[in-house]
Amino acid sequence: MLGLTMKCHARIPGDLDLSQIFDSKPMIDRSAWLIGAILEKQICFSDCSGAPMSSAEIRKICGNPVTTKTIVDGLKSAGVLFVGKKYEVGRTFKRYAINPRLFRKTTIKGNNIVHHEITAPTVIRTIRKSLERHKNYEFFRWGDFHYDIYSELQQPKLDSEEAERCFDVILSEDERIDEGLAAIMGFQVDQLKTDTTVKMSVSKTGRIYTPLCRLKSWLRGCMQYEGDWCVGHDVKACQPTLLAALMVCVANKDVSFFTKKDVAKRVKILGIGLKPIGRCDISRKDAQEFAEFVENCDIYDTLVEDLKKRGHYRTRDDMKLAFMRDIFAKRGSYASVEEHAFKRRFPVVWKQIKKINELDYRTLINFMQFMESEVVIHHALKKSFDLGCRGFFTVHDSIYATEKYTDLILRGFEYASEMVGIKLNIDVSENIVIMRQEEEELSLQRQHFTEIMFEA
Repeated sequence: MLGLTMKCHARIPGDLDLSQIFDSKPMIDRSAWLIGAILEKQICFSDCSGAPMSSAEIRKICGNPVTTKTIVDGLKSAGVLFVGKKYEVGRTFKRYAINPRLFRKTTIKGNNIVHHEITAPTVIRTIRKSLERHKNYEFFRWGDFHYDIYSELQQPKLDSEEAERCFDVILSEDERIDEGLAAIMGFQVDQLKTDTTVKMSVSKTGRIYTPLCRLKSWLRGCMQYEGDWCVGHDVKACQPTLLAALMVCVANKDVSFFTKKDVAKRVKILGIGLKPIGRCDISRKDAQEFAEFVENCDIYDTLVEDLKKRGHYRTRDDMKLAFMRDIFAKRGSYASVEEHAFKRRFPVVWKQIKKINELDYRTLINFMQFMESEVVIHHALKKSFDLGCRGFFTVHDSIYATEKYTDLILRGFEYASEMVGIKLNIDVSENIVIMRQEEEELSLQRQHFTEIMFEA
């Protein structure tokens, strides 16, 4: 992600005058490009903790080391850029964040974001080279269906007025929405409103990334296709469910899913290693018990309740994050009550995770993401597309489309369930208007209850 719009424009805060910091057009253009790139990466995290960026990424934008230091130091001195101190060569990137005070808190219409035009010839040449390298590096991962997805991705459009209404409600009710998060959301909305095309990339694990992946769920609900609201079709507890499918495959010594012609082709193209899976020694009984559990129970809620009984309060979202950080891809030997809860309930499966990650803590999570893309994209979505589903977009384990295509999408997930050998439980959301009405009704009920309590 280069932080650029079409025609070499970079998004920067509207109240920022870079000519007051730098006195040459190339330096101004490069600093604007850097700000736009940091903001675009920052919105992936939906907060103001900063975006991790390597020194190579920064130098690609700023130029040689001397120019890089001049630009970074200049933006830091002017209070535009914050740079985190935690850094470890080859392991931990520095974190860069744009000062949230440069944005307004009360709107997401993007009226405090301007598109700085980059005109310095040397900078434009650098940008074009970067874009060409990025294109050549990634496009070998694209198959024919990726181009169909890209075409459909351009069809849904954001209803900015509905997004503004929803945001007003959230700002008035949720004190946790600070100026930084509001700025991030404003940047996201501006990106959707002003870019002529929605960008799409395919990662090294086959995952599809677009600007829509970064949006809050209620913002994604403000997308429309042919006048109807898009709704989400989410795989419940997707990663644990696919882990169960993998355990069953290993226990049954049946890897037919991964040897299917198209799947095997993508395994080879992406360089997905199957050897670490061979370290598993789970029995059919243990694998089947775990599969039946995730098919019939909500594993996140179950572990949350287990922790509450032991005096630890966690939300469902906390547990989902812990699965990615502490269970599937734990780096080091730090204590984690979430991992301990998982180990107590599923000791054999926990042992398999440790075996798979024996040489690299990222092995399992990368494999899970590959399985996710195969199941959701190349089986469920592809089947839905063949049946006539249109105007869709994806968010990793979710397919968004209008309600008239829900039956086709559910049929696609049924097909994917048969192929991968485990039941995928699908949660279909309400459209954004109904969701907002329900939230308003709930708010009125809470207010009414409070009033009665005060009167009593």
